[in-house]
Amino acid sequence: MPIAVYKFTKLVEEEKACKAEEVRLLSKSSASVATKHFARKVEEESLKSVSVETENMPAAIQHFTLADRAEKERRRTMIEEMKENPLPMSAGQDYFTKRDRAEKERKAAEIAAMKENPPPASVATEYFNKIESQQKLEIEARAKELAPAAIEYFFRKAKEEQRRAKETLKRLEEKTPEASVATAHFAALEKKKAEDIEAARSQTRSKDPMNPLPVDYFTKMGQRETA
Repeated sequence: MPIAVYKFTKLVEEEKACKAEEVRLLSKSSASVATKHFARKVEEESLKSVSVETENMPAAIQHFTLADRAEKERRRTMIEEMKENPLPMSAGQDYFTKRDRAEKERKAAEIAAMKENPPPASVATEYFNKIESQQKLEIEARAKELAPAAIEYFFRKAKEEQRRAKETLKRLEEKTPEASVATAHFAALEKKKAEDIEAARSQTRSKDPMNPLPVDYFTKMGQRETA
């Protein structure tokens, strides 16, 4: 990769390592006695397993593995030393760093001052705020004036509808409405049909019962026809 990309990639990796180490040291300093004891036990076990693993490795792999671990330990130690004793900044870097900090402090102070003592509103802003407040008051007053009239109108309309419904129900109860011509015609047909059925039934009941035919009646009739 290009030199600049390689450099910043390394810086990011070192920052990640620094943050991880800070978190580890912070947790280690604030841990309880039991936690520290078991962490030490786990670390001793891991060191033993690493030493056993290293002994069982081939010579070439063991050489490069130990060299990589030594390099990582050297970088970690160097990062800790740089954190404890940071390198002095150059003149230009120190100048721009101080300038940036001063600018940030100035902006923070201005924002805090504006929050505590906001600037007075302009004439136009005050004018439009006044008009808006007057319009709100007028709308509220109109709503208060129109609301009772509307409520009274609908209340009166509901009472009138209730009165009409009661009068209609009373008239229906007092006088049943006459049926139409078609309804009367079909009712008369139904009545006549029922009367005819009842007359047929009574006529059937008044007749004498028929004598049963002999069992061989149709057999003898067939023999006579054949002869």
